[in-house]
Parts: sequence; C-alpha cells; structure tokens
Amino acid sequence: YIDSKLIINSVKLLTASGVGQIVAVVVYPFVTRLYSPDELGTLSLFLAIVGVGAIVASAQYENAVVIEKKSSDAATAVDLCLALNVLCSAVVAIVCAFLTFAGLLPEQWRLTANLIAPLIFLSSLGYVLSFWWNRNDRYGKSAAYNVVHSVTNNVSKVALGFAGWHKWGLVISAFIGQVVGVLTILFRIRTNGGEILRFRFGDIVAAARRHKAFALYSLPHKLINVLTVNMPIFVMSAAFDMVQVGFFALALNVAMRPMWAFARALNQVLFQRVGENESRDESSALLLNSICRRMVLVFVPLVVVLWMLQPWLTEVFFGTEWVAASGLLRMMLPWMVCSFMALSLN
Repeated sequence: YIDSKLIINSVKLLTASGVGQIVAVVVYPFVTRLYSPDELGTLSLFLAIVGVGAIVASAQYENAVVIEKKSSDAATAVDLCLALNVLCSAVVAIVCAFLTFAGLLPEQWRLTANLIAPLIFLSSLGYVLSFWWNRNDRYGKSAAYNVVHSVTNNVSKVALGFAGWHKWGLVISAFIGQVVGVLTILFRIRTNGGEILRFRFGDIVAAARRHKAFALYSLPHKLINVLTVNMPIFVMSAAFDMVQVGFFALALNVAMRPMWAFARALNQVLFQRVGENESRDESSALLLNSICRRMVLVFVPLVVVLWMLQPWLTEVFFGTEWVAASGLLRMMLPWMVCSFMALSLN
C-alpha cells in the first residue's frame, strides 16, 4: 500500500535528484574533455575522504530528528548534530593544517587538504537540515538544496575548466557547490526553522544519551557501508597512479553516484513514513514489499539495455581517452542495482 502523500513527497525529492543527475550527465562530456583522468582521480579521493568524515560528523543522530514525537526534541537533535559536526570538523582542520605546515603532504594536495574540513562541515550541515525540513513536510527545501548544489557544482566545473583552472577546478567546484547549496537550505531559517540553533546544553546531552544507539550501532554500520563503497578509491590511490583512479572514478560517478542520489532521496521519504508507522504501532511490511517489487520491474530491463550499449555510449559521450572505463561500467551494473535497493530500504 502506497498512499498519495508518500508518492508526492517521493516525486519531489526524486525529481530534484533527477534534475541534479541530468545536469551532471550533460556536463560530464565537457568535464572529461577539460580535465584529465589524473585530475578526476584526485577529486574522487578528496570526495571519498569528505564522505567518510561527513558520516562521522553527525554520528547518525540525524535519524533522531525524524523519530522524535515532539518538535522541540527534534530541534534539539538537530542542534546535537550541528555541535558534533563543529567538533569533528575542527579536529579534521587541525590535523590537515599540521600535515600541511609539516610538509607531509604532496604539493598538489596542500590546497585540497585545507578544504577537507570545511566541506565535511557543509556536507553534514546540509544533510542534517534536510532531515529537519523533511520531518516538517518541507520537502521542497530539501529538493531545492539538491538541485542548487548539483547545478552549481557542475556549472563551476565547466566554467573553471574553460578558465584554465585544471589543477584545482574540480575540487574548488565541489566546495562552491556545497556552499551555495547550504545557503539555499538555510534561507529564511530564522522564520521557518522553529526551535533549532538554540543549543541548550542540558537538552543536547539528554538527547545524546536518549539516542545513543544511533552512535553505537547505526554509525558503525553506515561507516562500514561508506568505507566499502570508497575502499576501491583508497586502495587504488595507494597502489596505482591517479590515472587509473580517474577511470574508476568516471565509472563510479556515471553508474553509481546517480543511483545513490536517487536512493538517498527515496530513503528519506521512506524513513519518515516507517517512523510514523512505528509511532502508531503499524506494520510497514506491505509498503516495503510493494517498493521492492517495483524496483525489480524497473531495473531488470534497464540493466540489459545499458549492458549492450555501454562501450558505444562511453566513447560517444566521454571521448576516446576514456574508453577504458566502459568495462568497469559494465561490471558495476549489478552492483548499482543492489546498492540502490539496499540504500533505499536501509
């Protein structure tokens, strides 16, 4: 059973993710011609590090925002996430600054390393605030954040590439996209944000204790998932040159990241609905079974078509320099389907 409210909210977030991914696909033929595989590999390692840090930064307490029955308690959960985010980002900033000033990083990583902590902070902030707006049925704000972030990021890549910023363009674009996206979701926070950003220390400590299971159990689970996804990037960066990482990154960005974006959007809606059912002591089994059946019906024919067309699509869209990535794209198709279903229903 899938009600109309779930469909409408899902359409809002999935449409936003779709727009963002369409922009990324349209831009990628320019990106692969403006930047080298080596530069794309560097960006992928940078984003992998940021992705792991952003998971740790909130300790998965954003889940408490949705399941709290009282709005004031949900607002306290938001403040808890933001406080942890500031602490985690500060620690990362200190470590990166030390490594930079001690000369322990390669020259090409000195600017990149100093952007890791700010991007962790912004990524976690945007993600947590999305949970707050979703709890209050303000799915339009989450959708706007996704669209603005993606469009700004991808347009910046092309603009900086044409401007000749090949060395830093991709990393700086990621930072610019996140800044503009977070500003979008923060817009009118004082009038629409309710009780968040008040930081009552006693309430924050109580919320951390009340929902400690998220930090003790959900965080390790989510961290293992993120590390598993990014482990090829880490291993390849240590064992091979950045050119090979770049080929893998293209396959990852084209095949996997769009599916993850859709999956996260669907997961946010399903998580809220399952939370509502739990608070009413209602079962969500029929809803989740219906979602699974629809996923299978959509993905099976899609994978077959993409498998047959993959080498031709890679050469046409990304250029002959990137044809080596087509084999990786084919191998990722089953992984793509399994990841989408797992992340959506997690």
